[in-house]
Amino acid sequence: MSAKWRKAIWLMLIIQLYLFHGFLILNMWRMDYLAGKVVNHFSLPYVLYDNWKYLTIAGWIFIAIVLLFWQVLGYFRFRNACYRDMRIVKNVRVREGLTAAKANTGYHKELGVYQSRRIKSPLVLGFYHPVMLVPEKLVSTEAVDHAPLELIFAHECRHMKAKDNWYKFLVMVSRCFLWYQPFIYLIKPVVFRNLEVACDESIVKGKTREDRIAYGQLLIDYLRLYSENRQTAWTTYFYNSKTVMKARIRAVTKEERRMDWLAVIAILVLLCETIFIGSLVMNQLQERVELETEENIVNIYEGYELPEAFTEQALKDMLRVEQRAEELGGTVETPEKEWLSYEELPLTAEGPWQIRSQWDRGNDTLDKMITRYLYALEDQEQGSLYDPEESGSVAEIELSYFRKLADDGTDSVYYVIGGDYLWDDEPVPLVEQGAGMETMKDGSRYVNYCLAVHVRKVADYVYELMGLANGNEALNAFRETYPQQDYNDVAEIDMGVSAVEETLADYRIVENQLEATIDGSTWESVPLSLEMLFDRGDQMDGVLSSVQEKSFQVNDTKQIFAYGGSNITSAAVVYRNADGTWENHTVTTKYQSVRRFFVSFPEDAEHGFLILTNDRTMYQEASILFTTEDGGRTWIEKGDAGPDLQTMSHSLTTGASFITNEIGFLSIRSSSGEPPELWRTDNGGITWTLLEIQDVPEYYSMAYPPELQNGQLILYLGMEEYSEMGGEKAVYLSDDMGETWTYDGIRLRK
Repeated sequence: MSAKWRKAIWLMLIIQLYLFHGFLILNMWRMDYLAGKVVNHFSLPYVLYDNWKYLTIAGWIFIAIVLLFWQVLGYFRFRNACYRDMRIVKNVRVREGLTAAKANTGYHKELGVYQSRRIKSPLVLGFYHPVMLVPEKLVSTEAVDHAPLELIFAHECRHMKAKDNWYKFLVMVSRCFLWYQPFIYLIKPVVFRNLEVACDESIVKGKTREDRIAYGQLLIDYLRLYSENRQTAWTTYFYNSKTVMKARIRAVTKEERRMDWLAVIAILVLLCETIFIGSLVMNQLQERVELETEENIVNIYEGYELPEAFTEQALKDMLRVEQRAEELGGTVETPEKEWLSYEELPLTAEGPWQIRSQWDRGNDTLDKMITRYLYALEDQEQGSLYDPEESGSVAEIELSYFRKLADDGTDSVYYVIGGDYLWDDEPVPLVEQGAGMETMKDGSRYVNYCLAVHVRKVADYVYELMGLANGNEALNAFRETYPQQDYNDVAEIDMGVSAVEETLADYRIVENQLEATIDGSTWESVPLSLEMLFDRGDQMDGVLSSVQEKSFQVNDTKQIFAYGGSNITSAAVVYRNADGTWENHTVTTKYQSVRRFFVSFPEDAEHGFLILTNDRTMYQEASILFTTEDGGRTWIEKGDAGPDLQTMSHSLTTGASFITNEIGFLSIRSSSGEPPELWRTDNGGITWTLLEIQDVPEYYSMAYPPELQNGQLILYLGMEEYSEMGGEKAVYLSDDMGETWTYDGIRLRK
């Protein structure tokens, strides 16, 4: 197969690479769903999920520009070095050889010939105003051989006539912009070799056997004369690497060309593929432009009224739904139905308030219905672009909890809790109705929603949003209207309690340095290495990689961190004095298998408590109380915290804190399915009393120390040890500083 045909084949393959990757880039906006899965799986920051397309494209372009800059810089350095050293060739025989070569190859543009000591092989340099450079030693004598020079010049003139320098430029730019594509690195050496072979084939085409032998001998002479040398890719050299030179010698000595018909067929196939892929890219580009062009957006909300929402009528419609107790408590999947793709689903959803779904009014329908409603209030153009049936579509609201309040087989009412991150200037809908509350989460604006959602099944697989109401108001109305129904297991969320808001950050780790702040803006370095901060004697849960919860206190009262408790680092604290200096002091050297620390300075910076857990064996361990009256300089061991280990077993401690300098609590998980234990002291930890907690729901086996909110103590019981600040919690209230507790239902903590 002739090299000129291979040149055409490789050129079309490069074009197809561009078209293929352009098609992928245009379809990146359809991959939000996959990106969300990756973010959730690896717990990546939300900003990556929200901007992954832009970050990906920016990273690709940045690397491409760096690589291209490096190539251009190398070319200009070489060119400038050659220009500084070159001199015009005055040898008449050399100039006559170039003139004859131009005439024989049909190259008619002006091409000056210069000599230089910096090059070893003849080459053509430049694009718009090229020049022929020859080594100085090749033209330094008057008795220069005219015939070899004419062949060399003819070879270079063929390159210029075929625009091979531009071909090389395209390949190198492609390697910069498609740097992540392995195929482009395989193409470059093959393409450069084909350029040289194609040029040689055109030189010897129609020549006699003697002429071919003479040209081949010239190539052999150069192969013997020159060693490998560094070349810039944007010029054409007569001498190349040994591998290329050998391929050129084989090409010029082979007179017959076979199987060129295969090349023609391959080119026709590739041409059809290129046209097809190009049409796909153009269609995608046109579709994207139309979707993003304001005047071409069809408003799906036009002609449809908003569902009845946040009115007395909306709530009355919900209360009319018949109560079927056997179906309350969650979604009901219909396994008897065959699972179909969206294209196979019967009927079509009409209008913005109908959604097709294969779940019986389940969570994949609720979030999309609410998203449609929020878009109607915020941005109807963006809502018109949102397609809930698109595989890559992501609902604006993220559901964290939903529970069915009523279901009559056709209509259903759900109590729903969800949230959404907000842009800096984005409005917060539904706040005025009390169904939404703006908070801070992960340093960004966040809104929590508590809604009652009325959904109707209008046909198989088709559901319609009938109405919305304030979730808490609807729940209370259902309790009053249907007292025979048990709604006590509904996880409520109080939209007005500050506990759902994230407070200002009190510590952070920056470049392997622990820092603390009181006001959220001024940060101070804590003189403690991360190795000591994360060191614990009990490593059965794995090595710590962040500050252990409740092992520190950073607020207006006290700034202190507890650490150590191993045979390497003794149990100790580092704290900030009133003058702004930090001090490290040992608490005890007695315990070397510490699992957790719990630190409390409830009233002032001098009187504090530290409880450590030690000697864990399976699901039993000891909890030891230490107190200080000088801010943490010296500590006194008071003995067991909670139960007396001499008289009873002790399961794992889940938390400990002091509300005042006298009243404190210690919580212990259940290891046998029984309710958790909550111990209380009213004399600074001298004695402890086991409290009785009534009405503990099944599976709620984890207790956490009570929290003081608005003058009232709140106790949370959970189902998992490591989810104290989130998830469903059984809530208990106390108005007598924790002596007695009253069950207050299930609440969802955020």
